[in-house]
Order: sequence, then structure tokens, then C-alpha cells
Amino acid sequence: MNETPPGYSRHRARAVCATFTGPNDVDSGAVENSVKIANLVLSLRRPHGRSCCFPIDTMTVSGYGMVLCGNDEIHQRYRGRIEKVKFGVPLAEAFNHDIPATLLVLMLKVNKEAPFKKDVWRAPGNQAQVRKLSNIMQHGRLVNISNYSVYTAASVIKKFLNKLPGGIFGIENEKILFDIVAQPDPEKQRQVFCRVIEGMPVPTQHLLVLLFGTFRNIRDSPDSSMKMSSDAIGISVAPSLFHSCIHDNGRPNYDDVVRLRNASEVISKIIEGFGHTNLFPRECYEFYARITGRTLRIDENWVFTFQYPPSYWAPAPASLPSYQVPMIAL
Repeated sequence: MNETPPGYSRHRARAVCATFTGPNDVDSGAVENSVKIANLVLSLRRPHGRSCCFPIDTMTVSGYGMVLCGNDEIHQRYRGRIEKVKFGVPLAEAFNHDIPATLLVLMLKVNKEAPFKKDVWRAPGNQAQVRKLSNIMQHGRLVNISNYSVYTAASVIKKFLNKLPGGIFGIENEKILFDIVAQPDPEKQRQVFCRVIEGMPVPTQHLLVLLFGTFRNIRDSPDSSMKMSSDAIGISVAPSLFHSCIHDNGRPNYDDVVRLRNASEVISKIIEGFGHTNLFPRECYEFYARITGRTLRIDENWVFTFQYPPSYWAPAPASLPSYQVPMIAL
């Protein structure tokens, strides 16, 4: 190929389409779902060769299928490594170009599976598996995400958020958001949050819309036994998102309790308002719909709704080859 498609940089390749199949426990039955994820960002190290991006292989691995993009020289195709996920560094450094690939895939896994599992975000994952997966992500090694539970995936995401210096919002923005608790008008609450979001880098906006979209999915779970209320989710994730409510290795004092309560209330209000056109920028909602495979609509109340297209749950073509290659990223 002589051209690099729009949106691709000289030092990055992207996986432009991925499909995976996995059981979800819906109505006490195992249902095989085929999920198409469009525009999945997969960052690869490319040591040599000119920039290009085109499909080099299609495979189905342990229930996950993927189209990889890479170098046009055959001996260079598999020399790349996934972009490392940096824990404990500022977001500007952690998200140098975009959300790192494995962190994004973890988010998509939780977004898809959490509504059908009980107490995701509240119940911890296997700590040995959390440490193992975190280590793999930090070293940029390929990993089969299907080997890890949704609880482990959620715990790794919380670990990433917990280690961000100052938190994902930052101390000043946290103070601004705490003020909306006393604001009785939901419209003004959403406007304040939207101004905070618009002042953040685009990759951070994308991570936040994925997080709160996932929280809303759990709150709206079709399985009533798996639902969590917005308040319960807020209490479970508040310390990960609002670092000012974390006390310093001692007994929490009254101010810590107040900040935790305010943080959980802010999160609850954002979850309840998810979809309103003045909560997140439209581009964020479009990213959320595109990356999760949903269609985007605006209802009569100017609220975005997200639905799967009819073909979303269609079974994967039987002609796809199947390989057991545990090192593949998905």
C-alpha cells in the first residue's frame, strides 16, 4: 500500500475490527453472544519499515477473533509489542497518544460482561490474577484476556485509577465537582461536569465516558438480580475516582467521610444523567457508541440512547478458522 489511511500515525498500527464470542448468564441460561467491536485501538511497536496499515491476518482464538494491522514486510509483521500500560504516572504520560490497547480491551470486557455478573466493581477480583495481569500490561506483553474474570478486569482498572497521581479528575476539579452536590438544578449540575470534561485531554474524556457508560449499563441491567443502584456503584468506585476522599493510612476522620459521601453522590448523579447531551461532549458519546458497537440515537428529550444493531448478536461465520494461540492479545 502506498498510502496510510486517515487517522493512522507513522508509529502506530490499529486493529480496526474485532469480534469475540463468550457466554453471558442471562435468565439463568448460557447464551453465546458474538460481539463486534469497531475501531479498537491496538498500539504496536514498529521497529522498521514504512508506515502503513492493512489486515495481515484474521483468526479466532479462544473465542476471540481479531484483524491485526501491521508492517507490509512479512518478516516484520509479528515483531511488534503492545503499548505498555504505565501505572502510577500522570495521565498525560500514561495516555501518550490514546488509551493503551490492553486497558481499552479490559474496559470493553467489563462493559459487555458486567451487567450480567453480580457486584462487579464492589467484589474484588483474584488478587494473584490482578497482580499477574497488571505486570503483563506494564511490560507490554500479549495476553489472552478471556483467561481472566470480569472481576479481575474491573480490579485492574481500579488499580490503574488508584495509582494516578492526584486522581483522574485532579484535586481542583474534584473541588468543583463536589460543589454540584449542593446544586438543586440537574441541568446546571450536568453543565458543570461537562465543562470539567471539556477541559481534559481527549483520551481522558474517552476513558471517562467508557467508565460511566459501563456504570450505567450495570444500573440498567436487564437481569434484576445483577443490577446495582447508582448509589451502590458510587460508593464502590468513589475512592478510585476521587483521591481527595482517601485518608492517609489512618482512621478516617469526619472530613474524609463527608468527602467520600460527596464523591459517591457526584458519581451517582453522573450515572443517572448519562446520555444527556449536556453531560458529555457529543464526540465522547459518538466514541462510546462506536467502540462498544452500539447505535447512537437522540430521543425527544434530547437524550442520547445506545442500542445494539440487529446484527450485533448474530452468530460468527462458521468459515472462520480457529486456533489455540494463548499469546494473542484478545
